[in-house]
Amino acid sequence: MSATRKNNDQLEKEMFRLLKIFGLASIGLVLMLSFFNDRRANNSGEDDTFRMTDASRIFFKNIRRAYYKVEERPNAMVDVHRLKKQGDQVANAGFHLDLIINRKKNSAFLYLVPYGIIKEKEKLQIRWQNPSQMPIDSIFFSGGDRFAHLSTAQRLYAVLEHDYIIEVNVQDEWLRIFDLEVEREAFLTTYKDFRQLVKKY
Repeated sequence: MSATRKNNDQLEKEMFRLLKIFGLASIGLVLMLSFFNDRRANNSGEDDTFRMTDASRIFFKNIRRAYYKVEERPNAMVDVHRLKKQGDQVANAGFHLDLIINRKKNSAFLYLVPYGIIKEKEKLQIRWQNPSQMPIDSIFFSGGDRFAHLSTAQRLYAVLEHDYIIEVNVQDEWLRIFDLEVEREAFLTTYKDFRQLVKKY
């Protein structure tokens, strides 16, 4: 009888110890997660990478939109914005950076549009070098989804902020692009407006 009671007492002590550990671990987990409350997972199934805020959308519509030539596409519920000061084509080859606003999904994204002799190429190699003609880095661009366009636009934006020479490979020859100030300014301005719209980049 005493052996059974001893076993029961030992079992109760063990259970109490486990409950105490579990309780303290639970409290610790709740406290830890409360610090990351603003970073909780988005379970809505929607990616908010390109989502506009109401304030930024209203600001763009009332102030910045006037600087753009707007092509409305009612069937797709999108408006394509291209900065007026760049014009339709300012060099033999280059990129327009279009800002596309999806009214239905309240989102904005960027679209790189090759023009001139690179317009029909499926895959483009772009490189940049410092003024002493020393190559720094290169990337390949072949269109893709919104994320691919954004990634390439981010890289080019960072390069354009410096005084680097940017070139694109055309039939094994390197052709300079973004050589004119109006091209560089149009790209930088459009990217900044996009960043202001989505409040992320």
